Amino acid sequence: MNRNTLNIILLFLIVLFNSCFSNSYSLSFDGKKDIFINDNKHFFPIGWYLTNKKNIINTIIENKSYSGFTDPFLDYYNTFLIYSGNHYNKENSHLDLDIKKIHSYLNNAVGNKFFIVSLPRYSTLYRTLFLTTSKEKKELVNEYANYYIADNFLNKINSTEKLYLYKNEKEPVSYIYDFSEFDDYFCILNVEKYFFTYKYNASIYRNADILNFSLKTLSYSSDVLIKILLENDHSKKALWICSSNTFSVNSNVNNVLGNPDSVIIIEADINKWNAFSIDISKIINKEPDMIITGLTIIGKNILLGPISFLMDSEKSIKIIDYIVSELKDYNNILGFYTVDELEYKEILNSEKWAYFINGKRDSGLKNGKILDLIIKENEIIKQYGFTPFNLSTAGYSQNDKFFMNENDYDELRKPIYFFDTYSYKDDYINALIESKKRAVNLGSGLIIVNDAYSNKNRKALSFYLTKFKFFSSLIFGANGMLFYSYSSPVTGNHEEFESDANKQNVGQLSEFFYKYGLNDMYLHYHRSFINNELNIGSLIMNDSLGRVCFLYTNIRGHENYYNPCSTKEMILAFENDNIEISEIKRILGDKEYFIIDISPYSENKSFPKNGFSFFSEYNYVSKENVTEVLNSSPFNILFHPYDIRIIMFIPADFNDNYSYFDYSYYDNFQINILYPQLIKNNHLDINYNNQKTSKTLITSISHLPCFKNNHFVKAKLHLQGNINNLIINYITIENIKKEETYSKIQY
Repeated sequence: MNRNTLNIILLFLIVLFNSCFSNSYSLSFDGKKDIFINDNKHFFPIGWYLTNKKNIINTIIENKSYSGFTDPFLDYYNTFLIYSGNHYNKENSHLDLDIKKIHSYLNNAVGNKFFIVSLPRYSTLYRTLFLTTSKEKKELVNEYANYYIADNFLNKINSTEKLYLYKNEKEPVSYIYDFSEFDDYFCILNVEKYFFTYKYNASIYRNADILNFSLKTLSYSSDVLIKILLENDHSKKALWICSSNTFSVNSNVNNVLGNPDSVIIIEADINKWNAFSIDISKIINKEPDMIITGLTIIGKNILLGPISFLMDSEKSIKIIDYIVSELKDYNNILGFYTVDELEYKEILNSEKWAYFINGKRDSGLKNGKILDLIIKENEIIKQYGFTPFNLSTAGYSQNDKFFMNENDYDELRKPIYFFDTYSYKDDYINALIESKKRAVNLGSGLIIVNDAYSNKNRKALSFYLTKFKFFSSLIFGANGMLFYSYSSPVTGNHEEFESDANKQNVGQLSEFFYKYGLNDMYLHYHRSFINNELNIGSLIMNDSLGRVCFLYTNIRGHENYYNPCSTKEMILAFENDNIEISEIKRILGDKEYFIIDISPYSENKSFPKNGFSFFSEYNYVSKENVTEVLNSSPFNILFHPYDIRIIMFIPADFNDNYSYFDYSYYDNFQINILYPQLIKNNHLDINYNNQKTSKTLITSISHLPCFKNNHFVKAKLHLQGNINNLIINYITIENIKKEETYSKIQY
């Protein structure tokens, strides 16, 4: 059996079909094949990005304590992306040191952890200069660059005009250096030596072989000159890239910039974007130890697009091949991370111009085709039997005529469509649905990156938002999820961990996912549905023991995510012919089940200790009454647009020996109320109290999940929240107040 069979492959057989109901459809797929396979181990990936903090990485990978503290949720994480541009952000001679570090991580990893290893990306192989995503015109001034206005290259003049850097969506480039505001004067932009030599700046800036840029000349008098300075310990060389006007019009150019070692004359059509790829190393006969130490750009009546520094493609491919071959024998590697936010950052900012010259891809560029480089990188990874992970983003406009056609990226999304979106509005749901459809069409699995980081400017997510992201990803078709990032912020002791709501929430939800067997159910069988009449998306799963799980949430109305509870609750009205109800009935067959609401809720960040949820053992249901039961409280209520309802069906003849419900985990109560018909208005207050709080749970017998008839109400409630006792208050039809107190029972 070859390595491609043993290592991670995603077998994804998905068929979209239209139901006979115009407002409902199913994302239907064979759950038995919709799984990861690695050495015959099936799993649903849940885990984290690990940034370059050695002590944290070692703690997670080796499952050891850090400063005397161990994350109690580590056992529930199975997948980690070792993520950092800094792993390879050094001189090429130091690559072996980085490989040794990764060897150490992988050798020491415990057996149930799998890894996606970052390859050198933009920080080493290609990167743009002074990126911006702002549409607002901002002056280009920073610690690395300065500029001045001059007459004929030589005489500085006073001017109130500014050199701006901004994004203009009307232009087919990601952003613009605007040299058009100075009349007939020149603007001279200097990028200081410190920028190239500063050790924390990306090494590609000083080690680049190729310079890519795009240019738009605005008149016949437009002029441009780009000077690149290279040096080593014993010599310096200067390359000029300039228009024909530079020498024919400006006699002072040599007086200002000195004499070049090489000159490239470029010709650009007026009022059109022109793309240029300059092979610095070959033109100037660059010595091996030479680095770039200076950049000067002189412009008049021009616009410049992104300026990109790239390594020669052959060198890049050799580095990638070397790294993957060095790590090829590790069975705990799922694949390699090749590119970060494929459409939005690196490709568009560095490459988009090269594909939209005159409305078509420019096949004349021999070097610097970053998309082609990544395609080749993917081929190498697959040749060694691994999976490439190319992160896409939902944060771009698919309809923008200046953006590349999404088909350009399809090959990079096989066999994993790996994407992120940090929105919490309806566009997040739309992105999930569209990404799932695209993954289906490509035969790819879908792994989602969700945000779970905080800093002084960014608050931690609430429990309900984390829960929404966690389970909505699952409902709308994710085959796995990673969270960014475990090191934001770093938590090195118990107090810091307790205060980090993101790690608490993700950990507790991951524990819930495994504790209730949702992982096993997903791997056994699952189908997703969209119901536009009810405005819900849902997921139905079951396992080999006959248990069935029904998850559902809103697909619209996600606006007020800071205060969702201000939104009116949503009462669902399921119908027998709803596509999800039909699927539940099909699975239930002729058996009887009891139905449980296991939806996790939390008042505080530490679910389940101070949270609350309950289920009862007396909700019997079959395919004959399942619609009626689901239309009763609490099953038919979504408290706000971000609410997630999780319902479990367990066969009535279920063998408790196989139960994944550990009742000792709950606060358990046995309730018996005689003659419920004597309770006035059917009104029943069930309250709990613990050391910190009290709360009314139920206000009506009809809301109590229980077995009931005219003689008695009988319920076993399993609660979460360190609850000491339950207090039941009601008034009889004779206006007599009653109060009953129930203490916990032991299992």
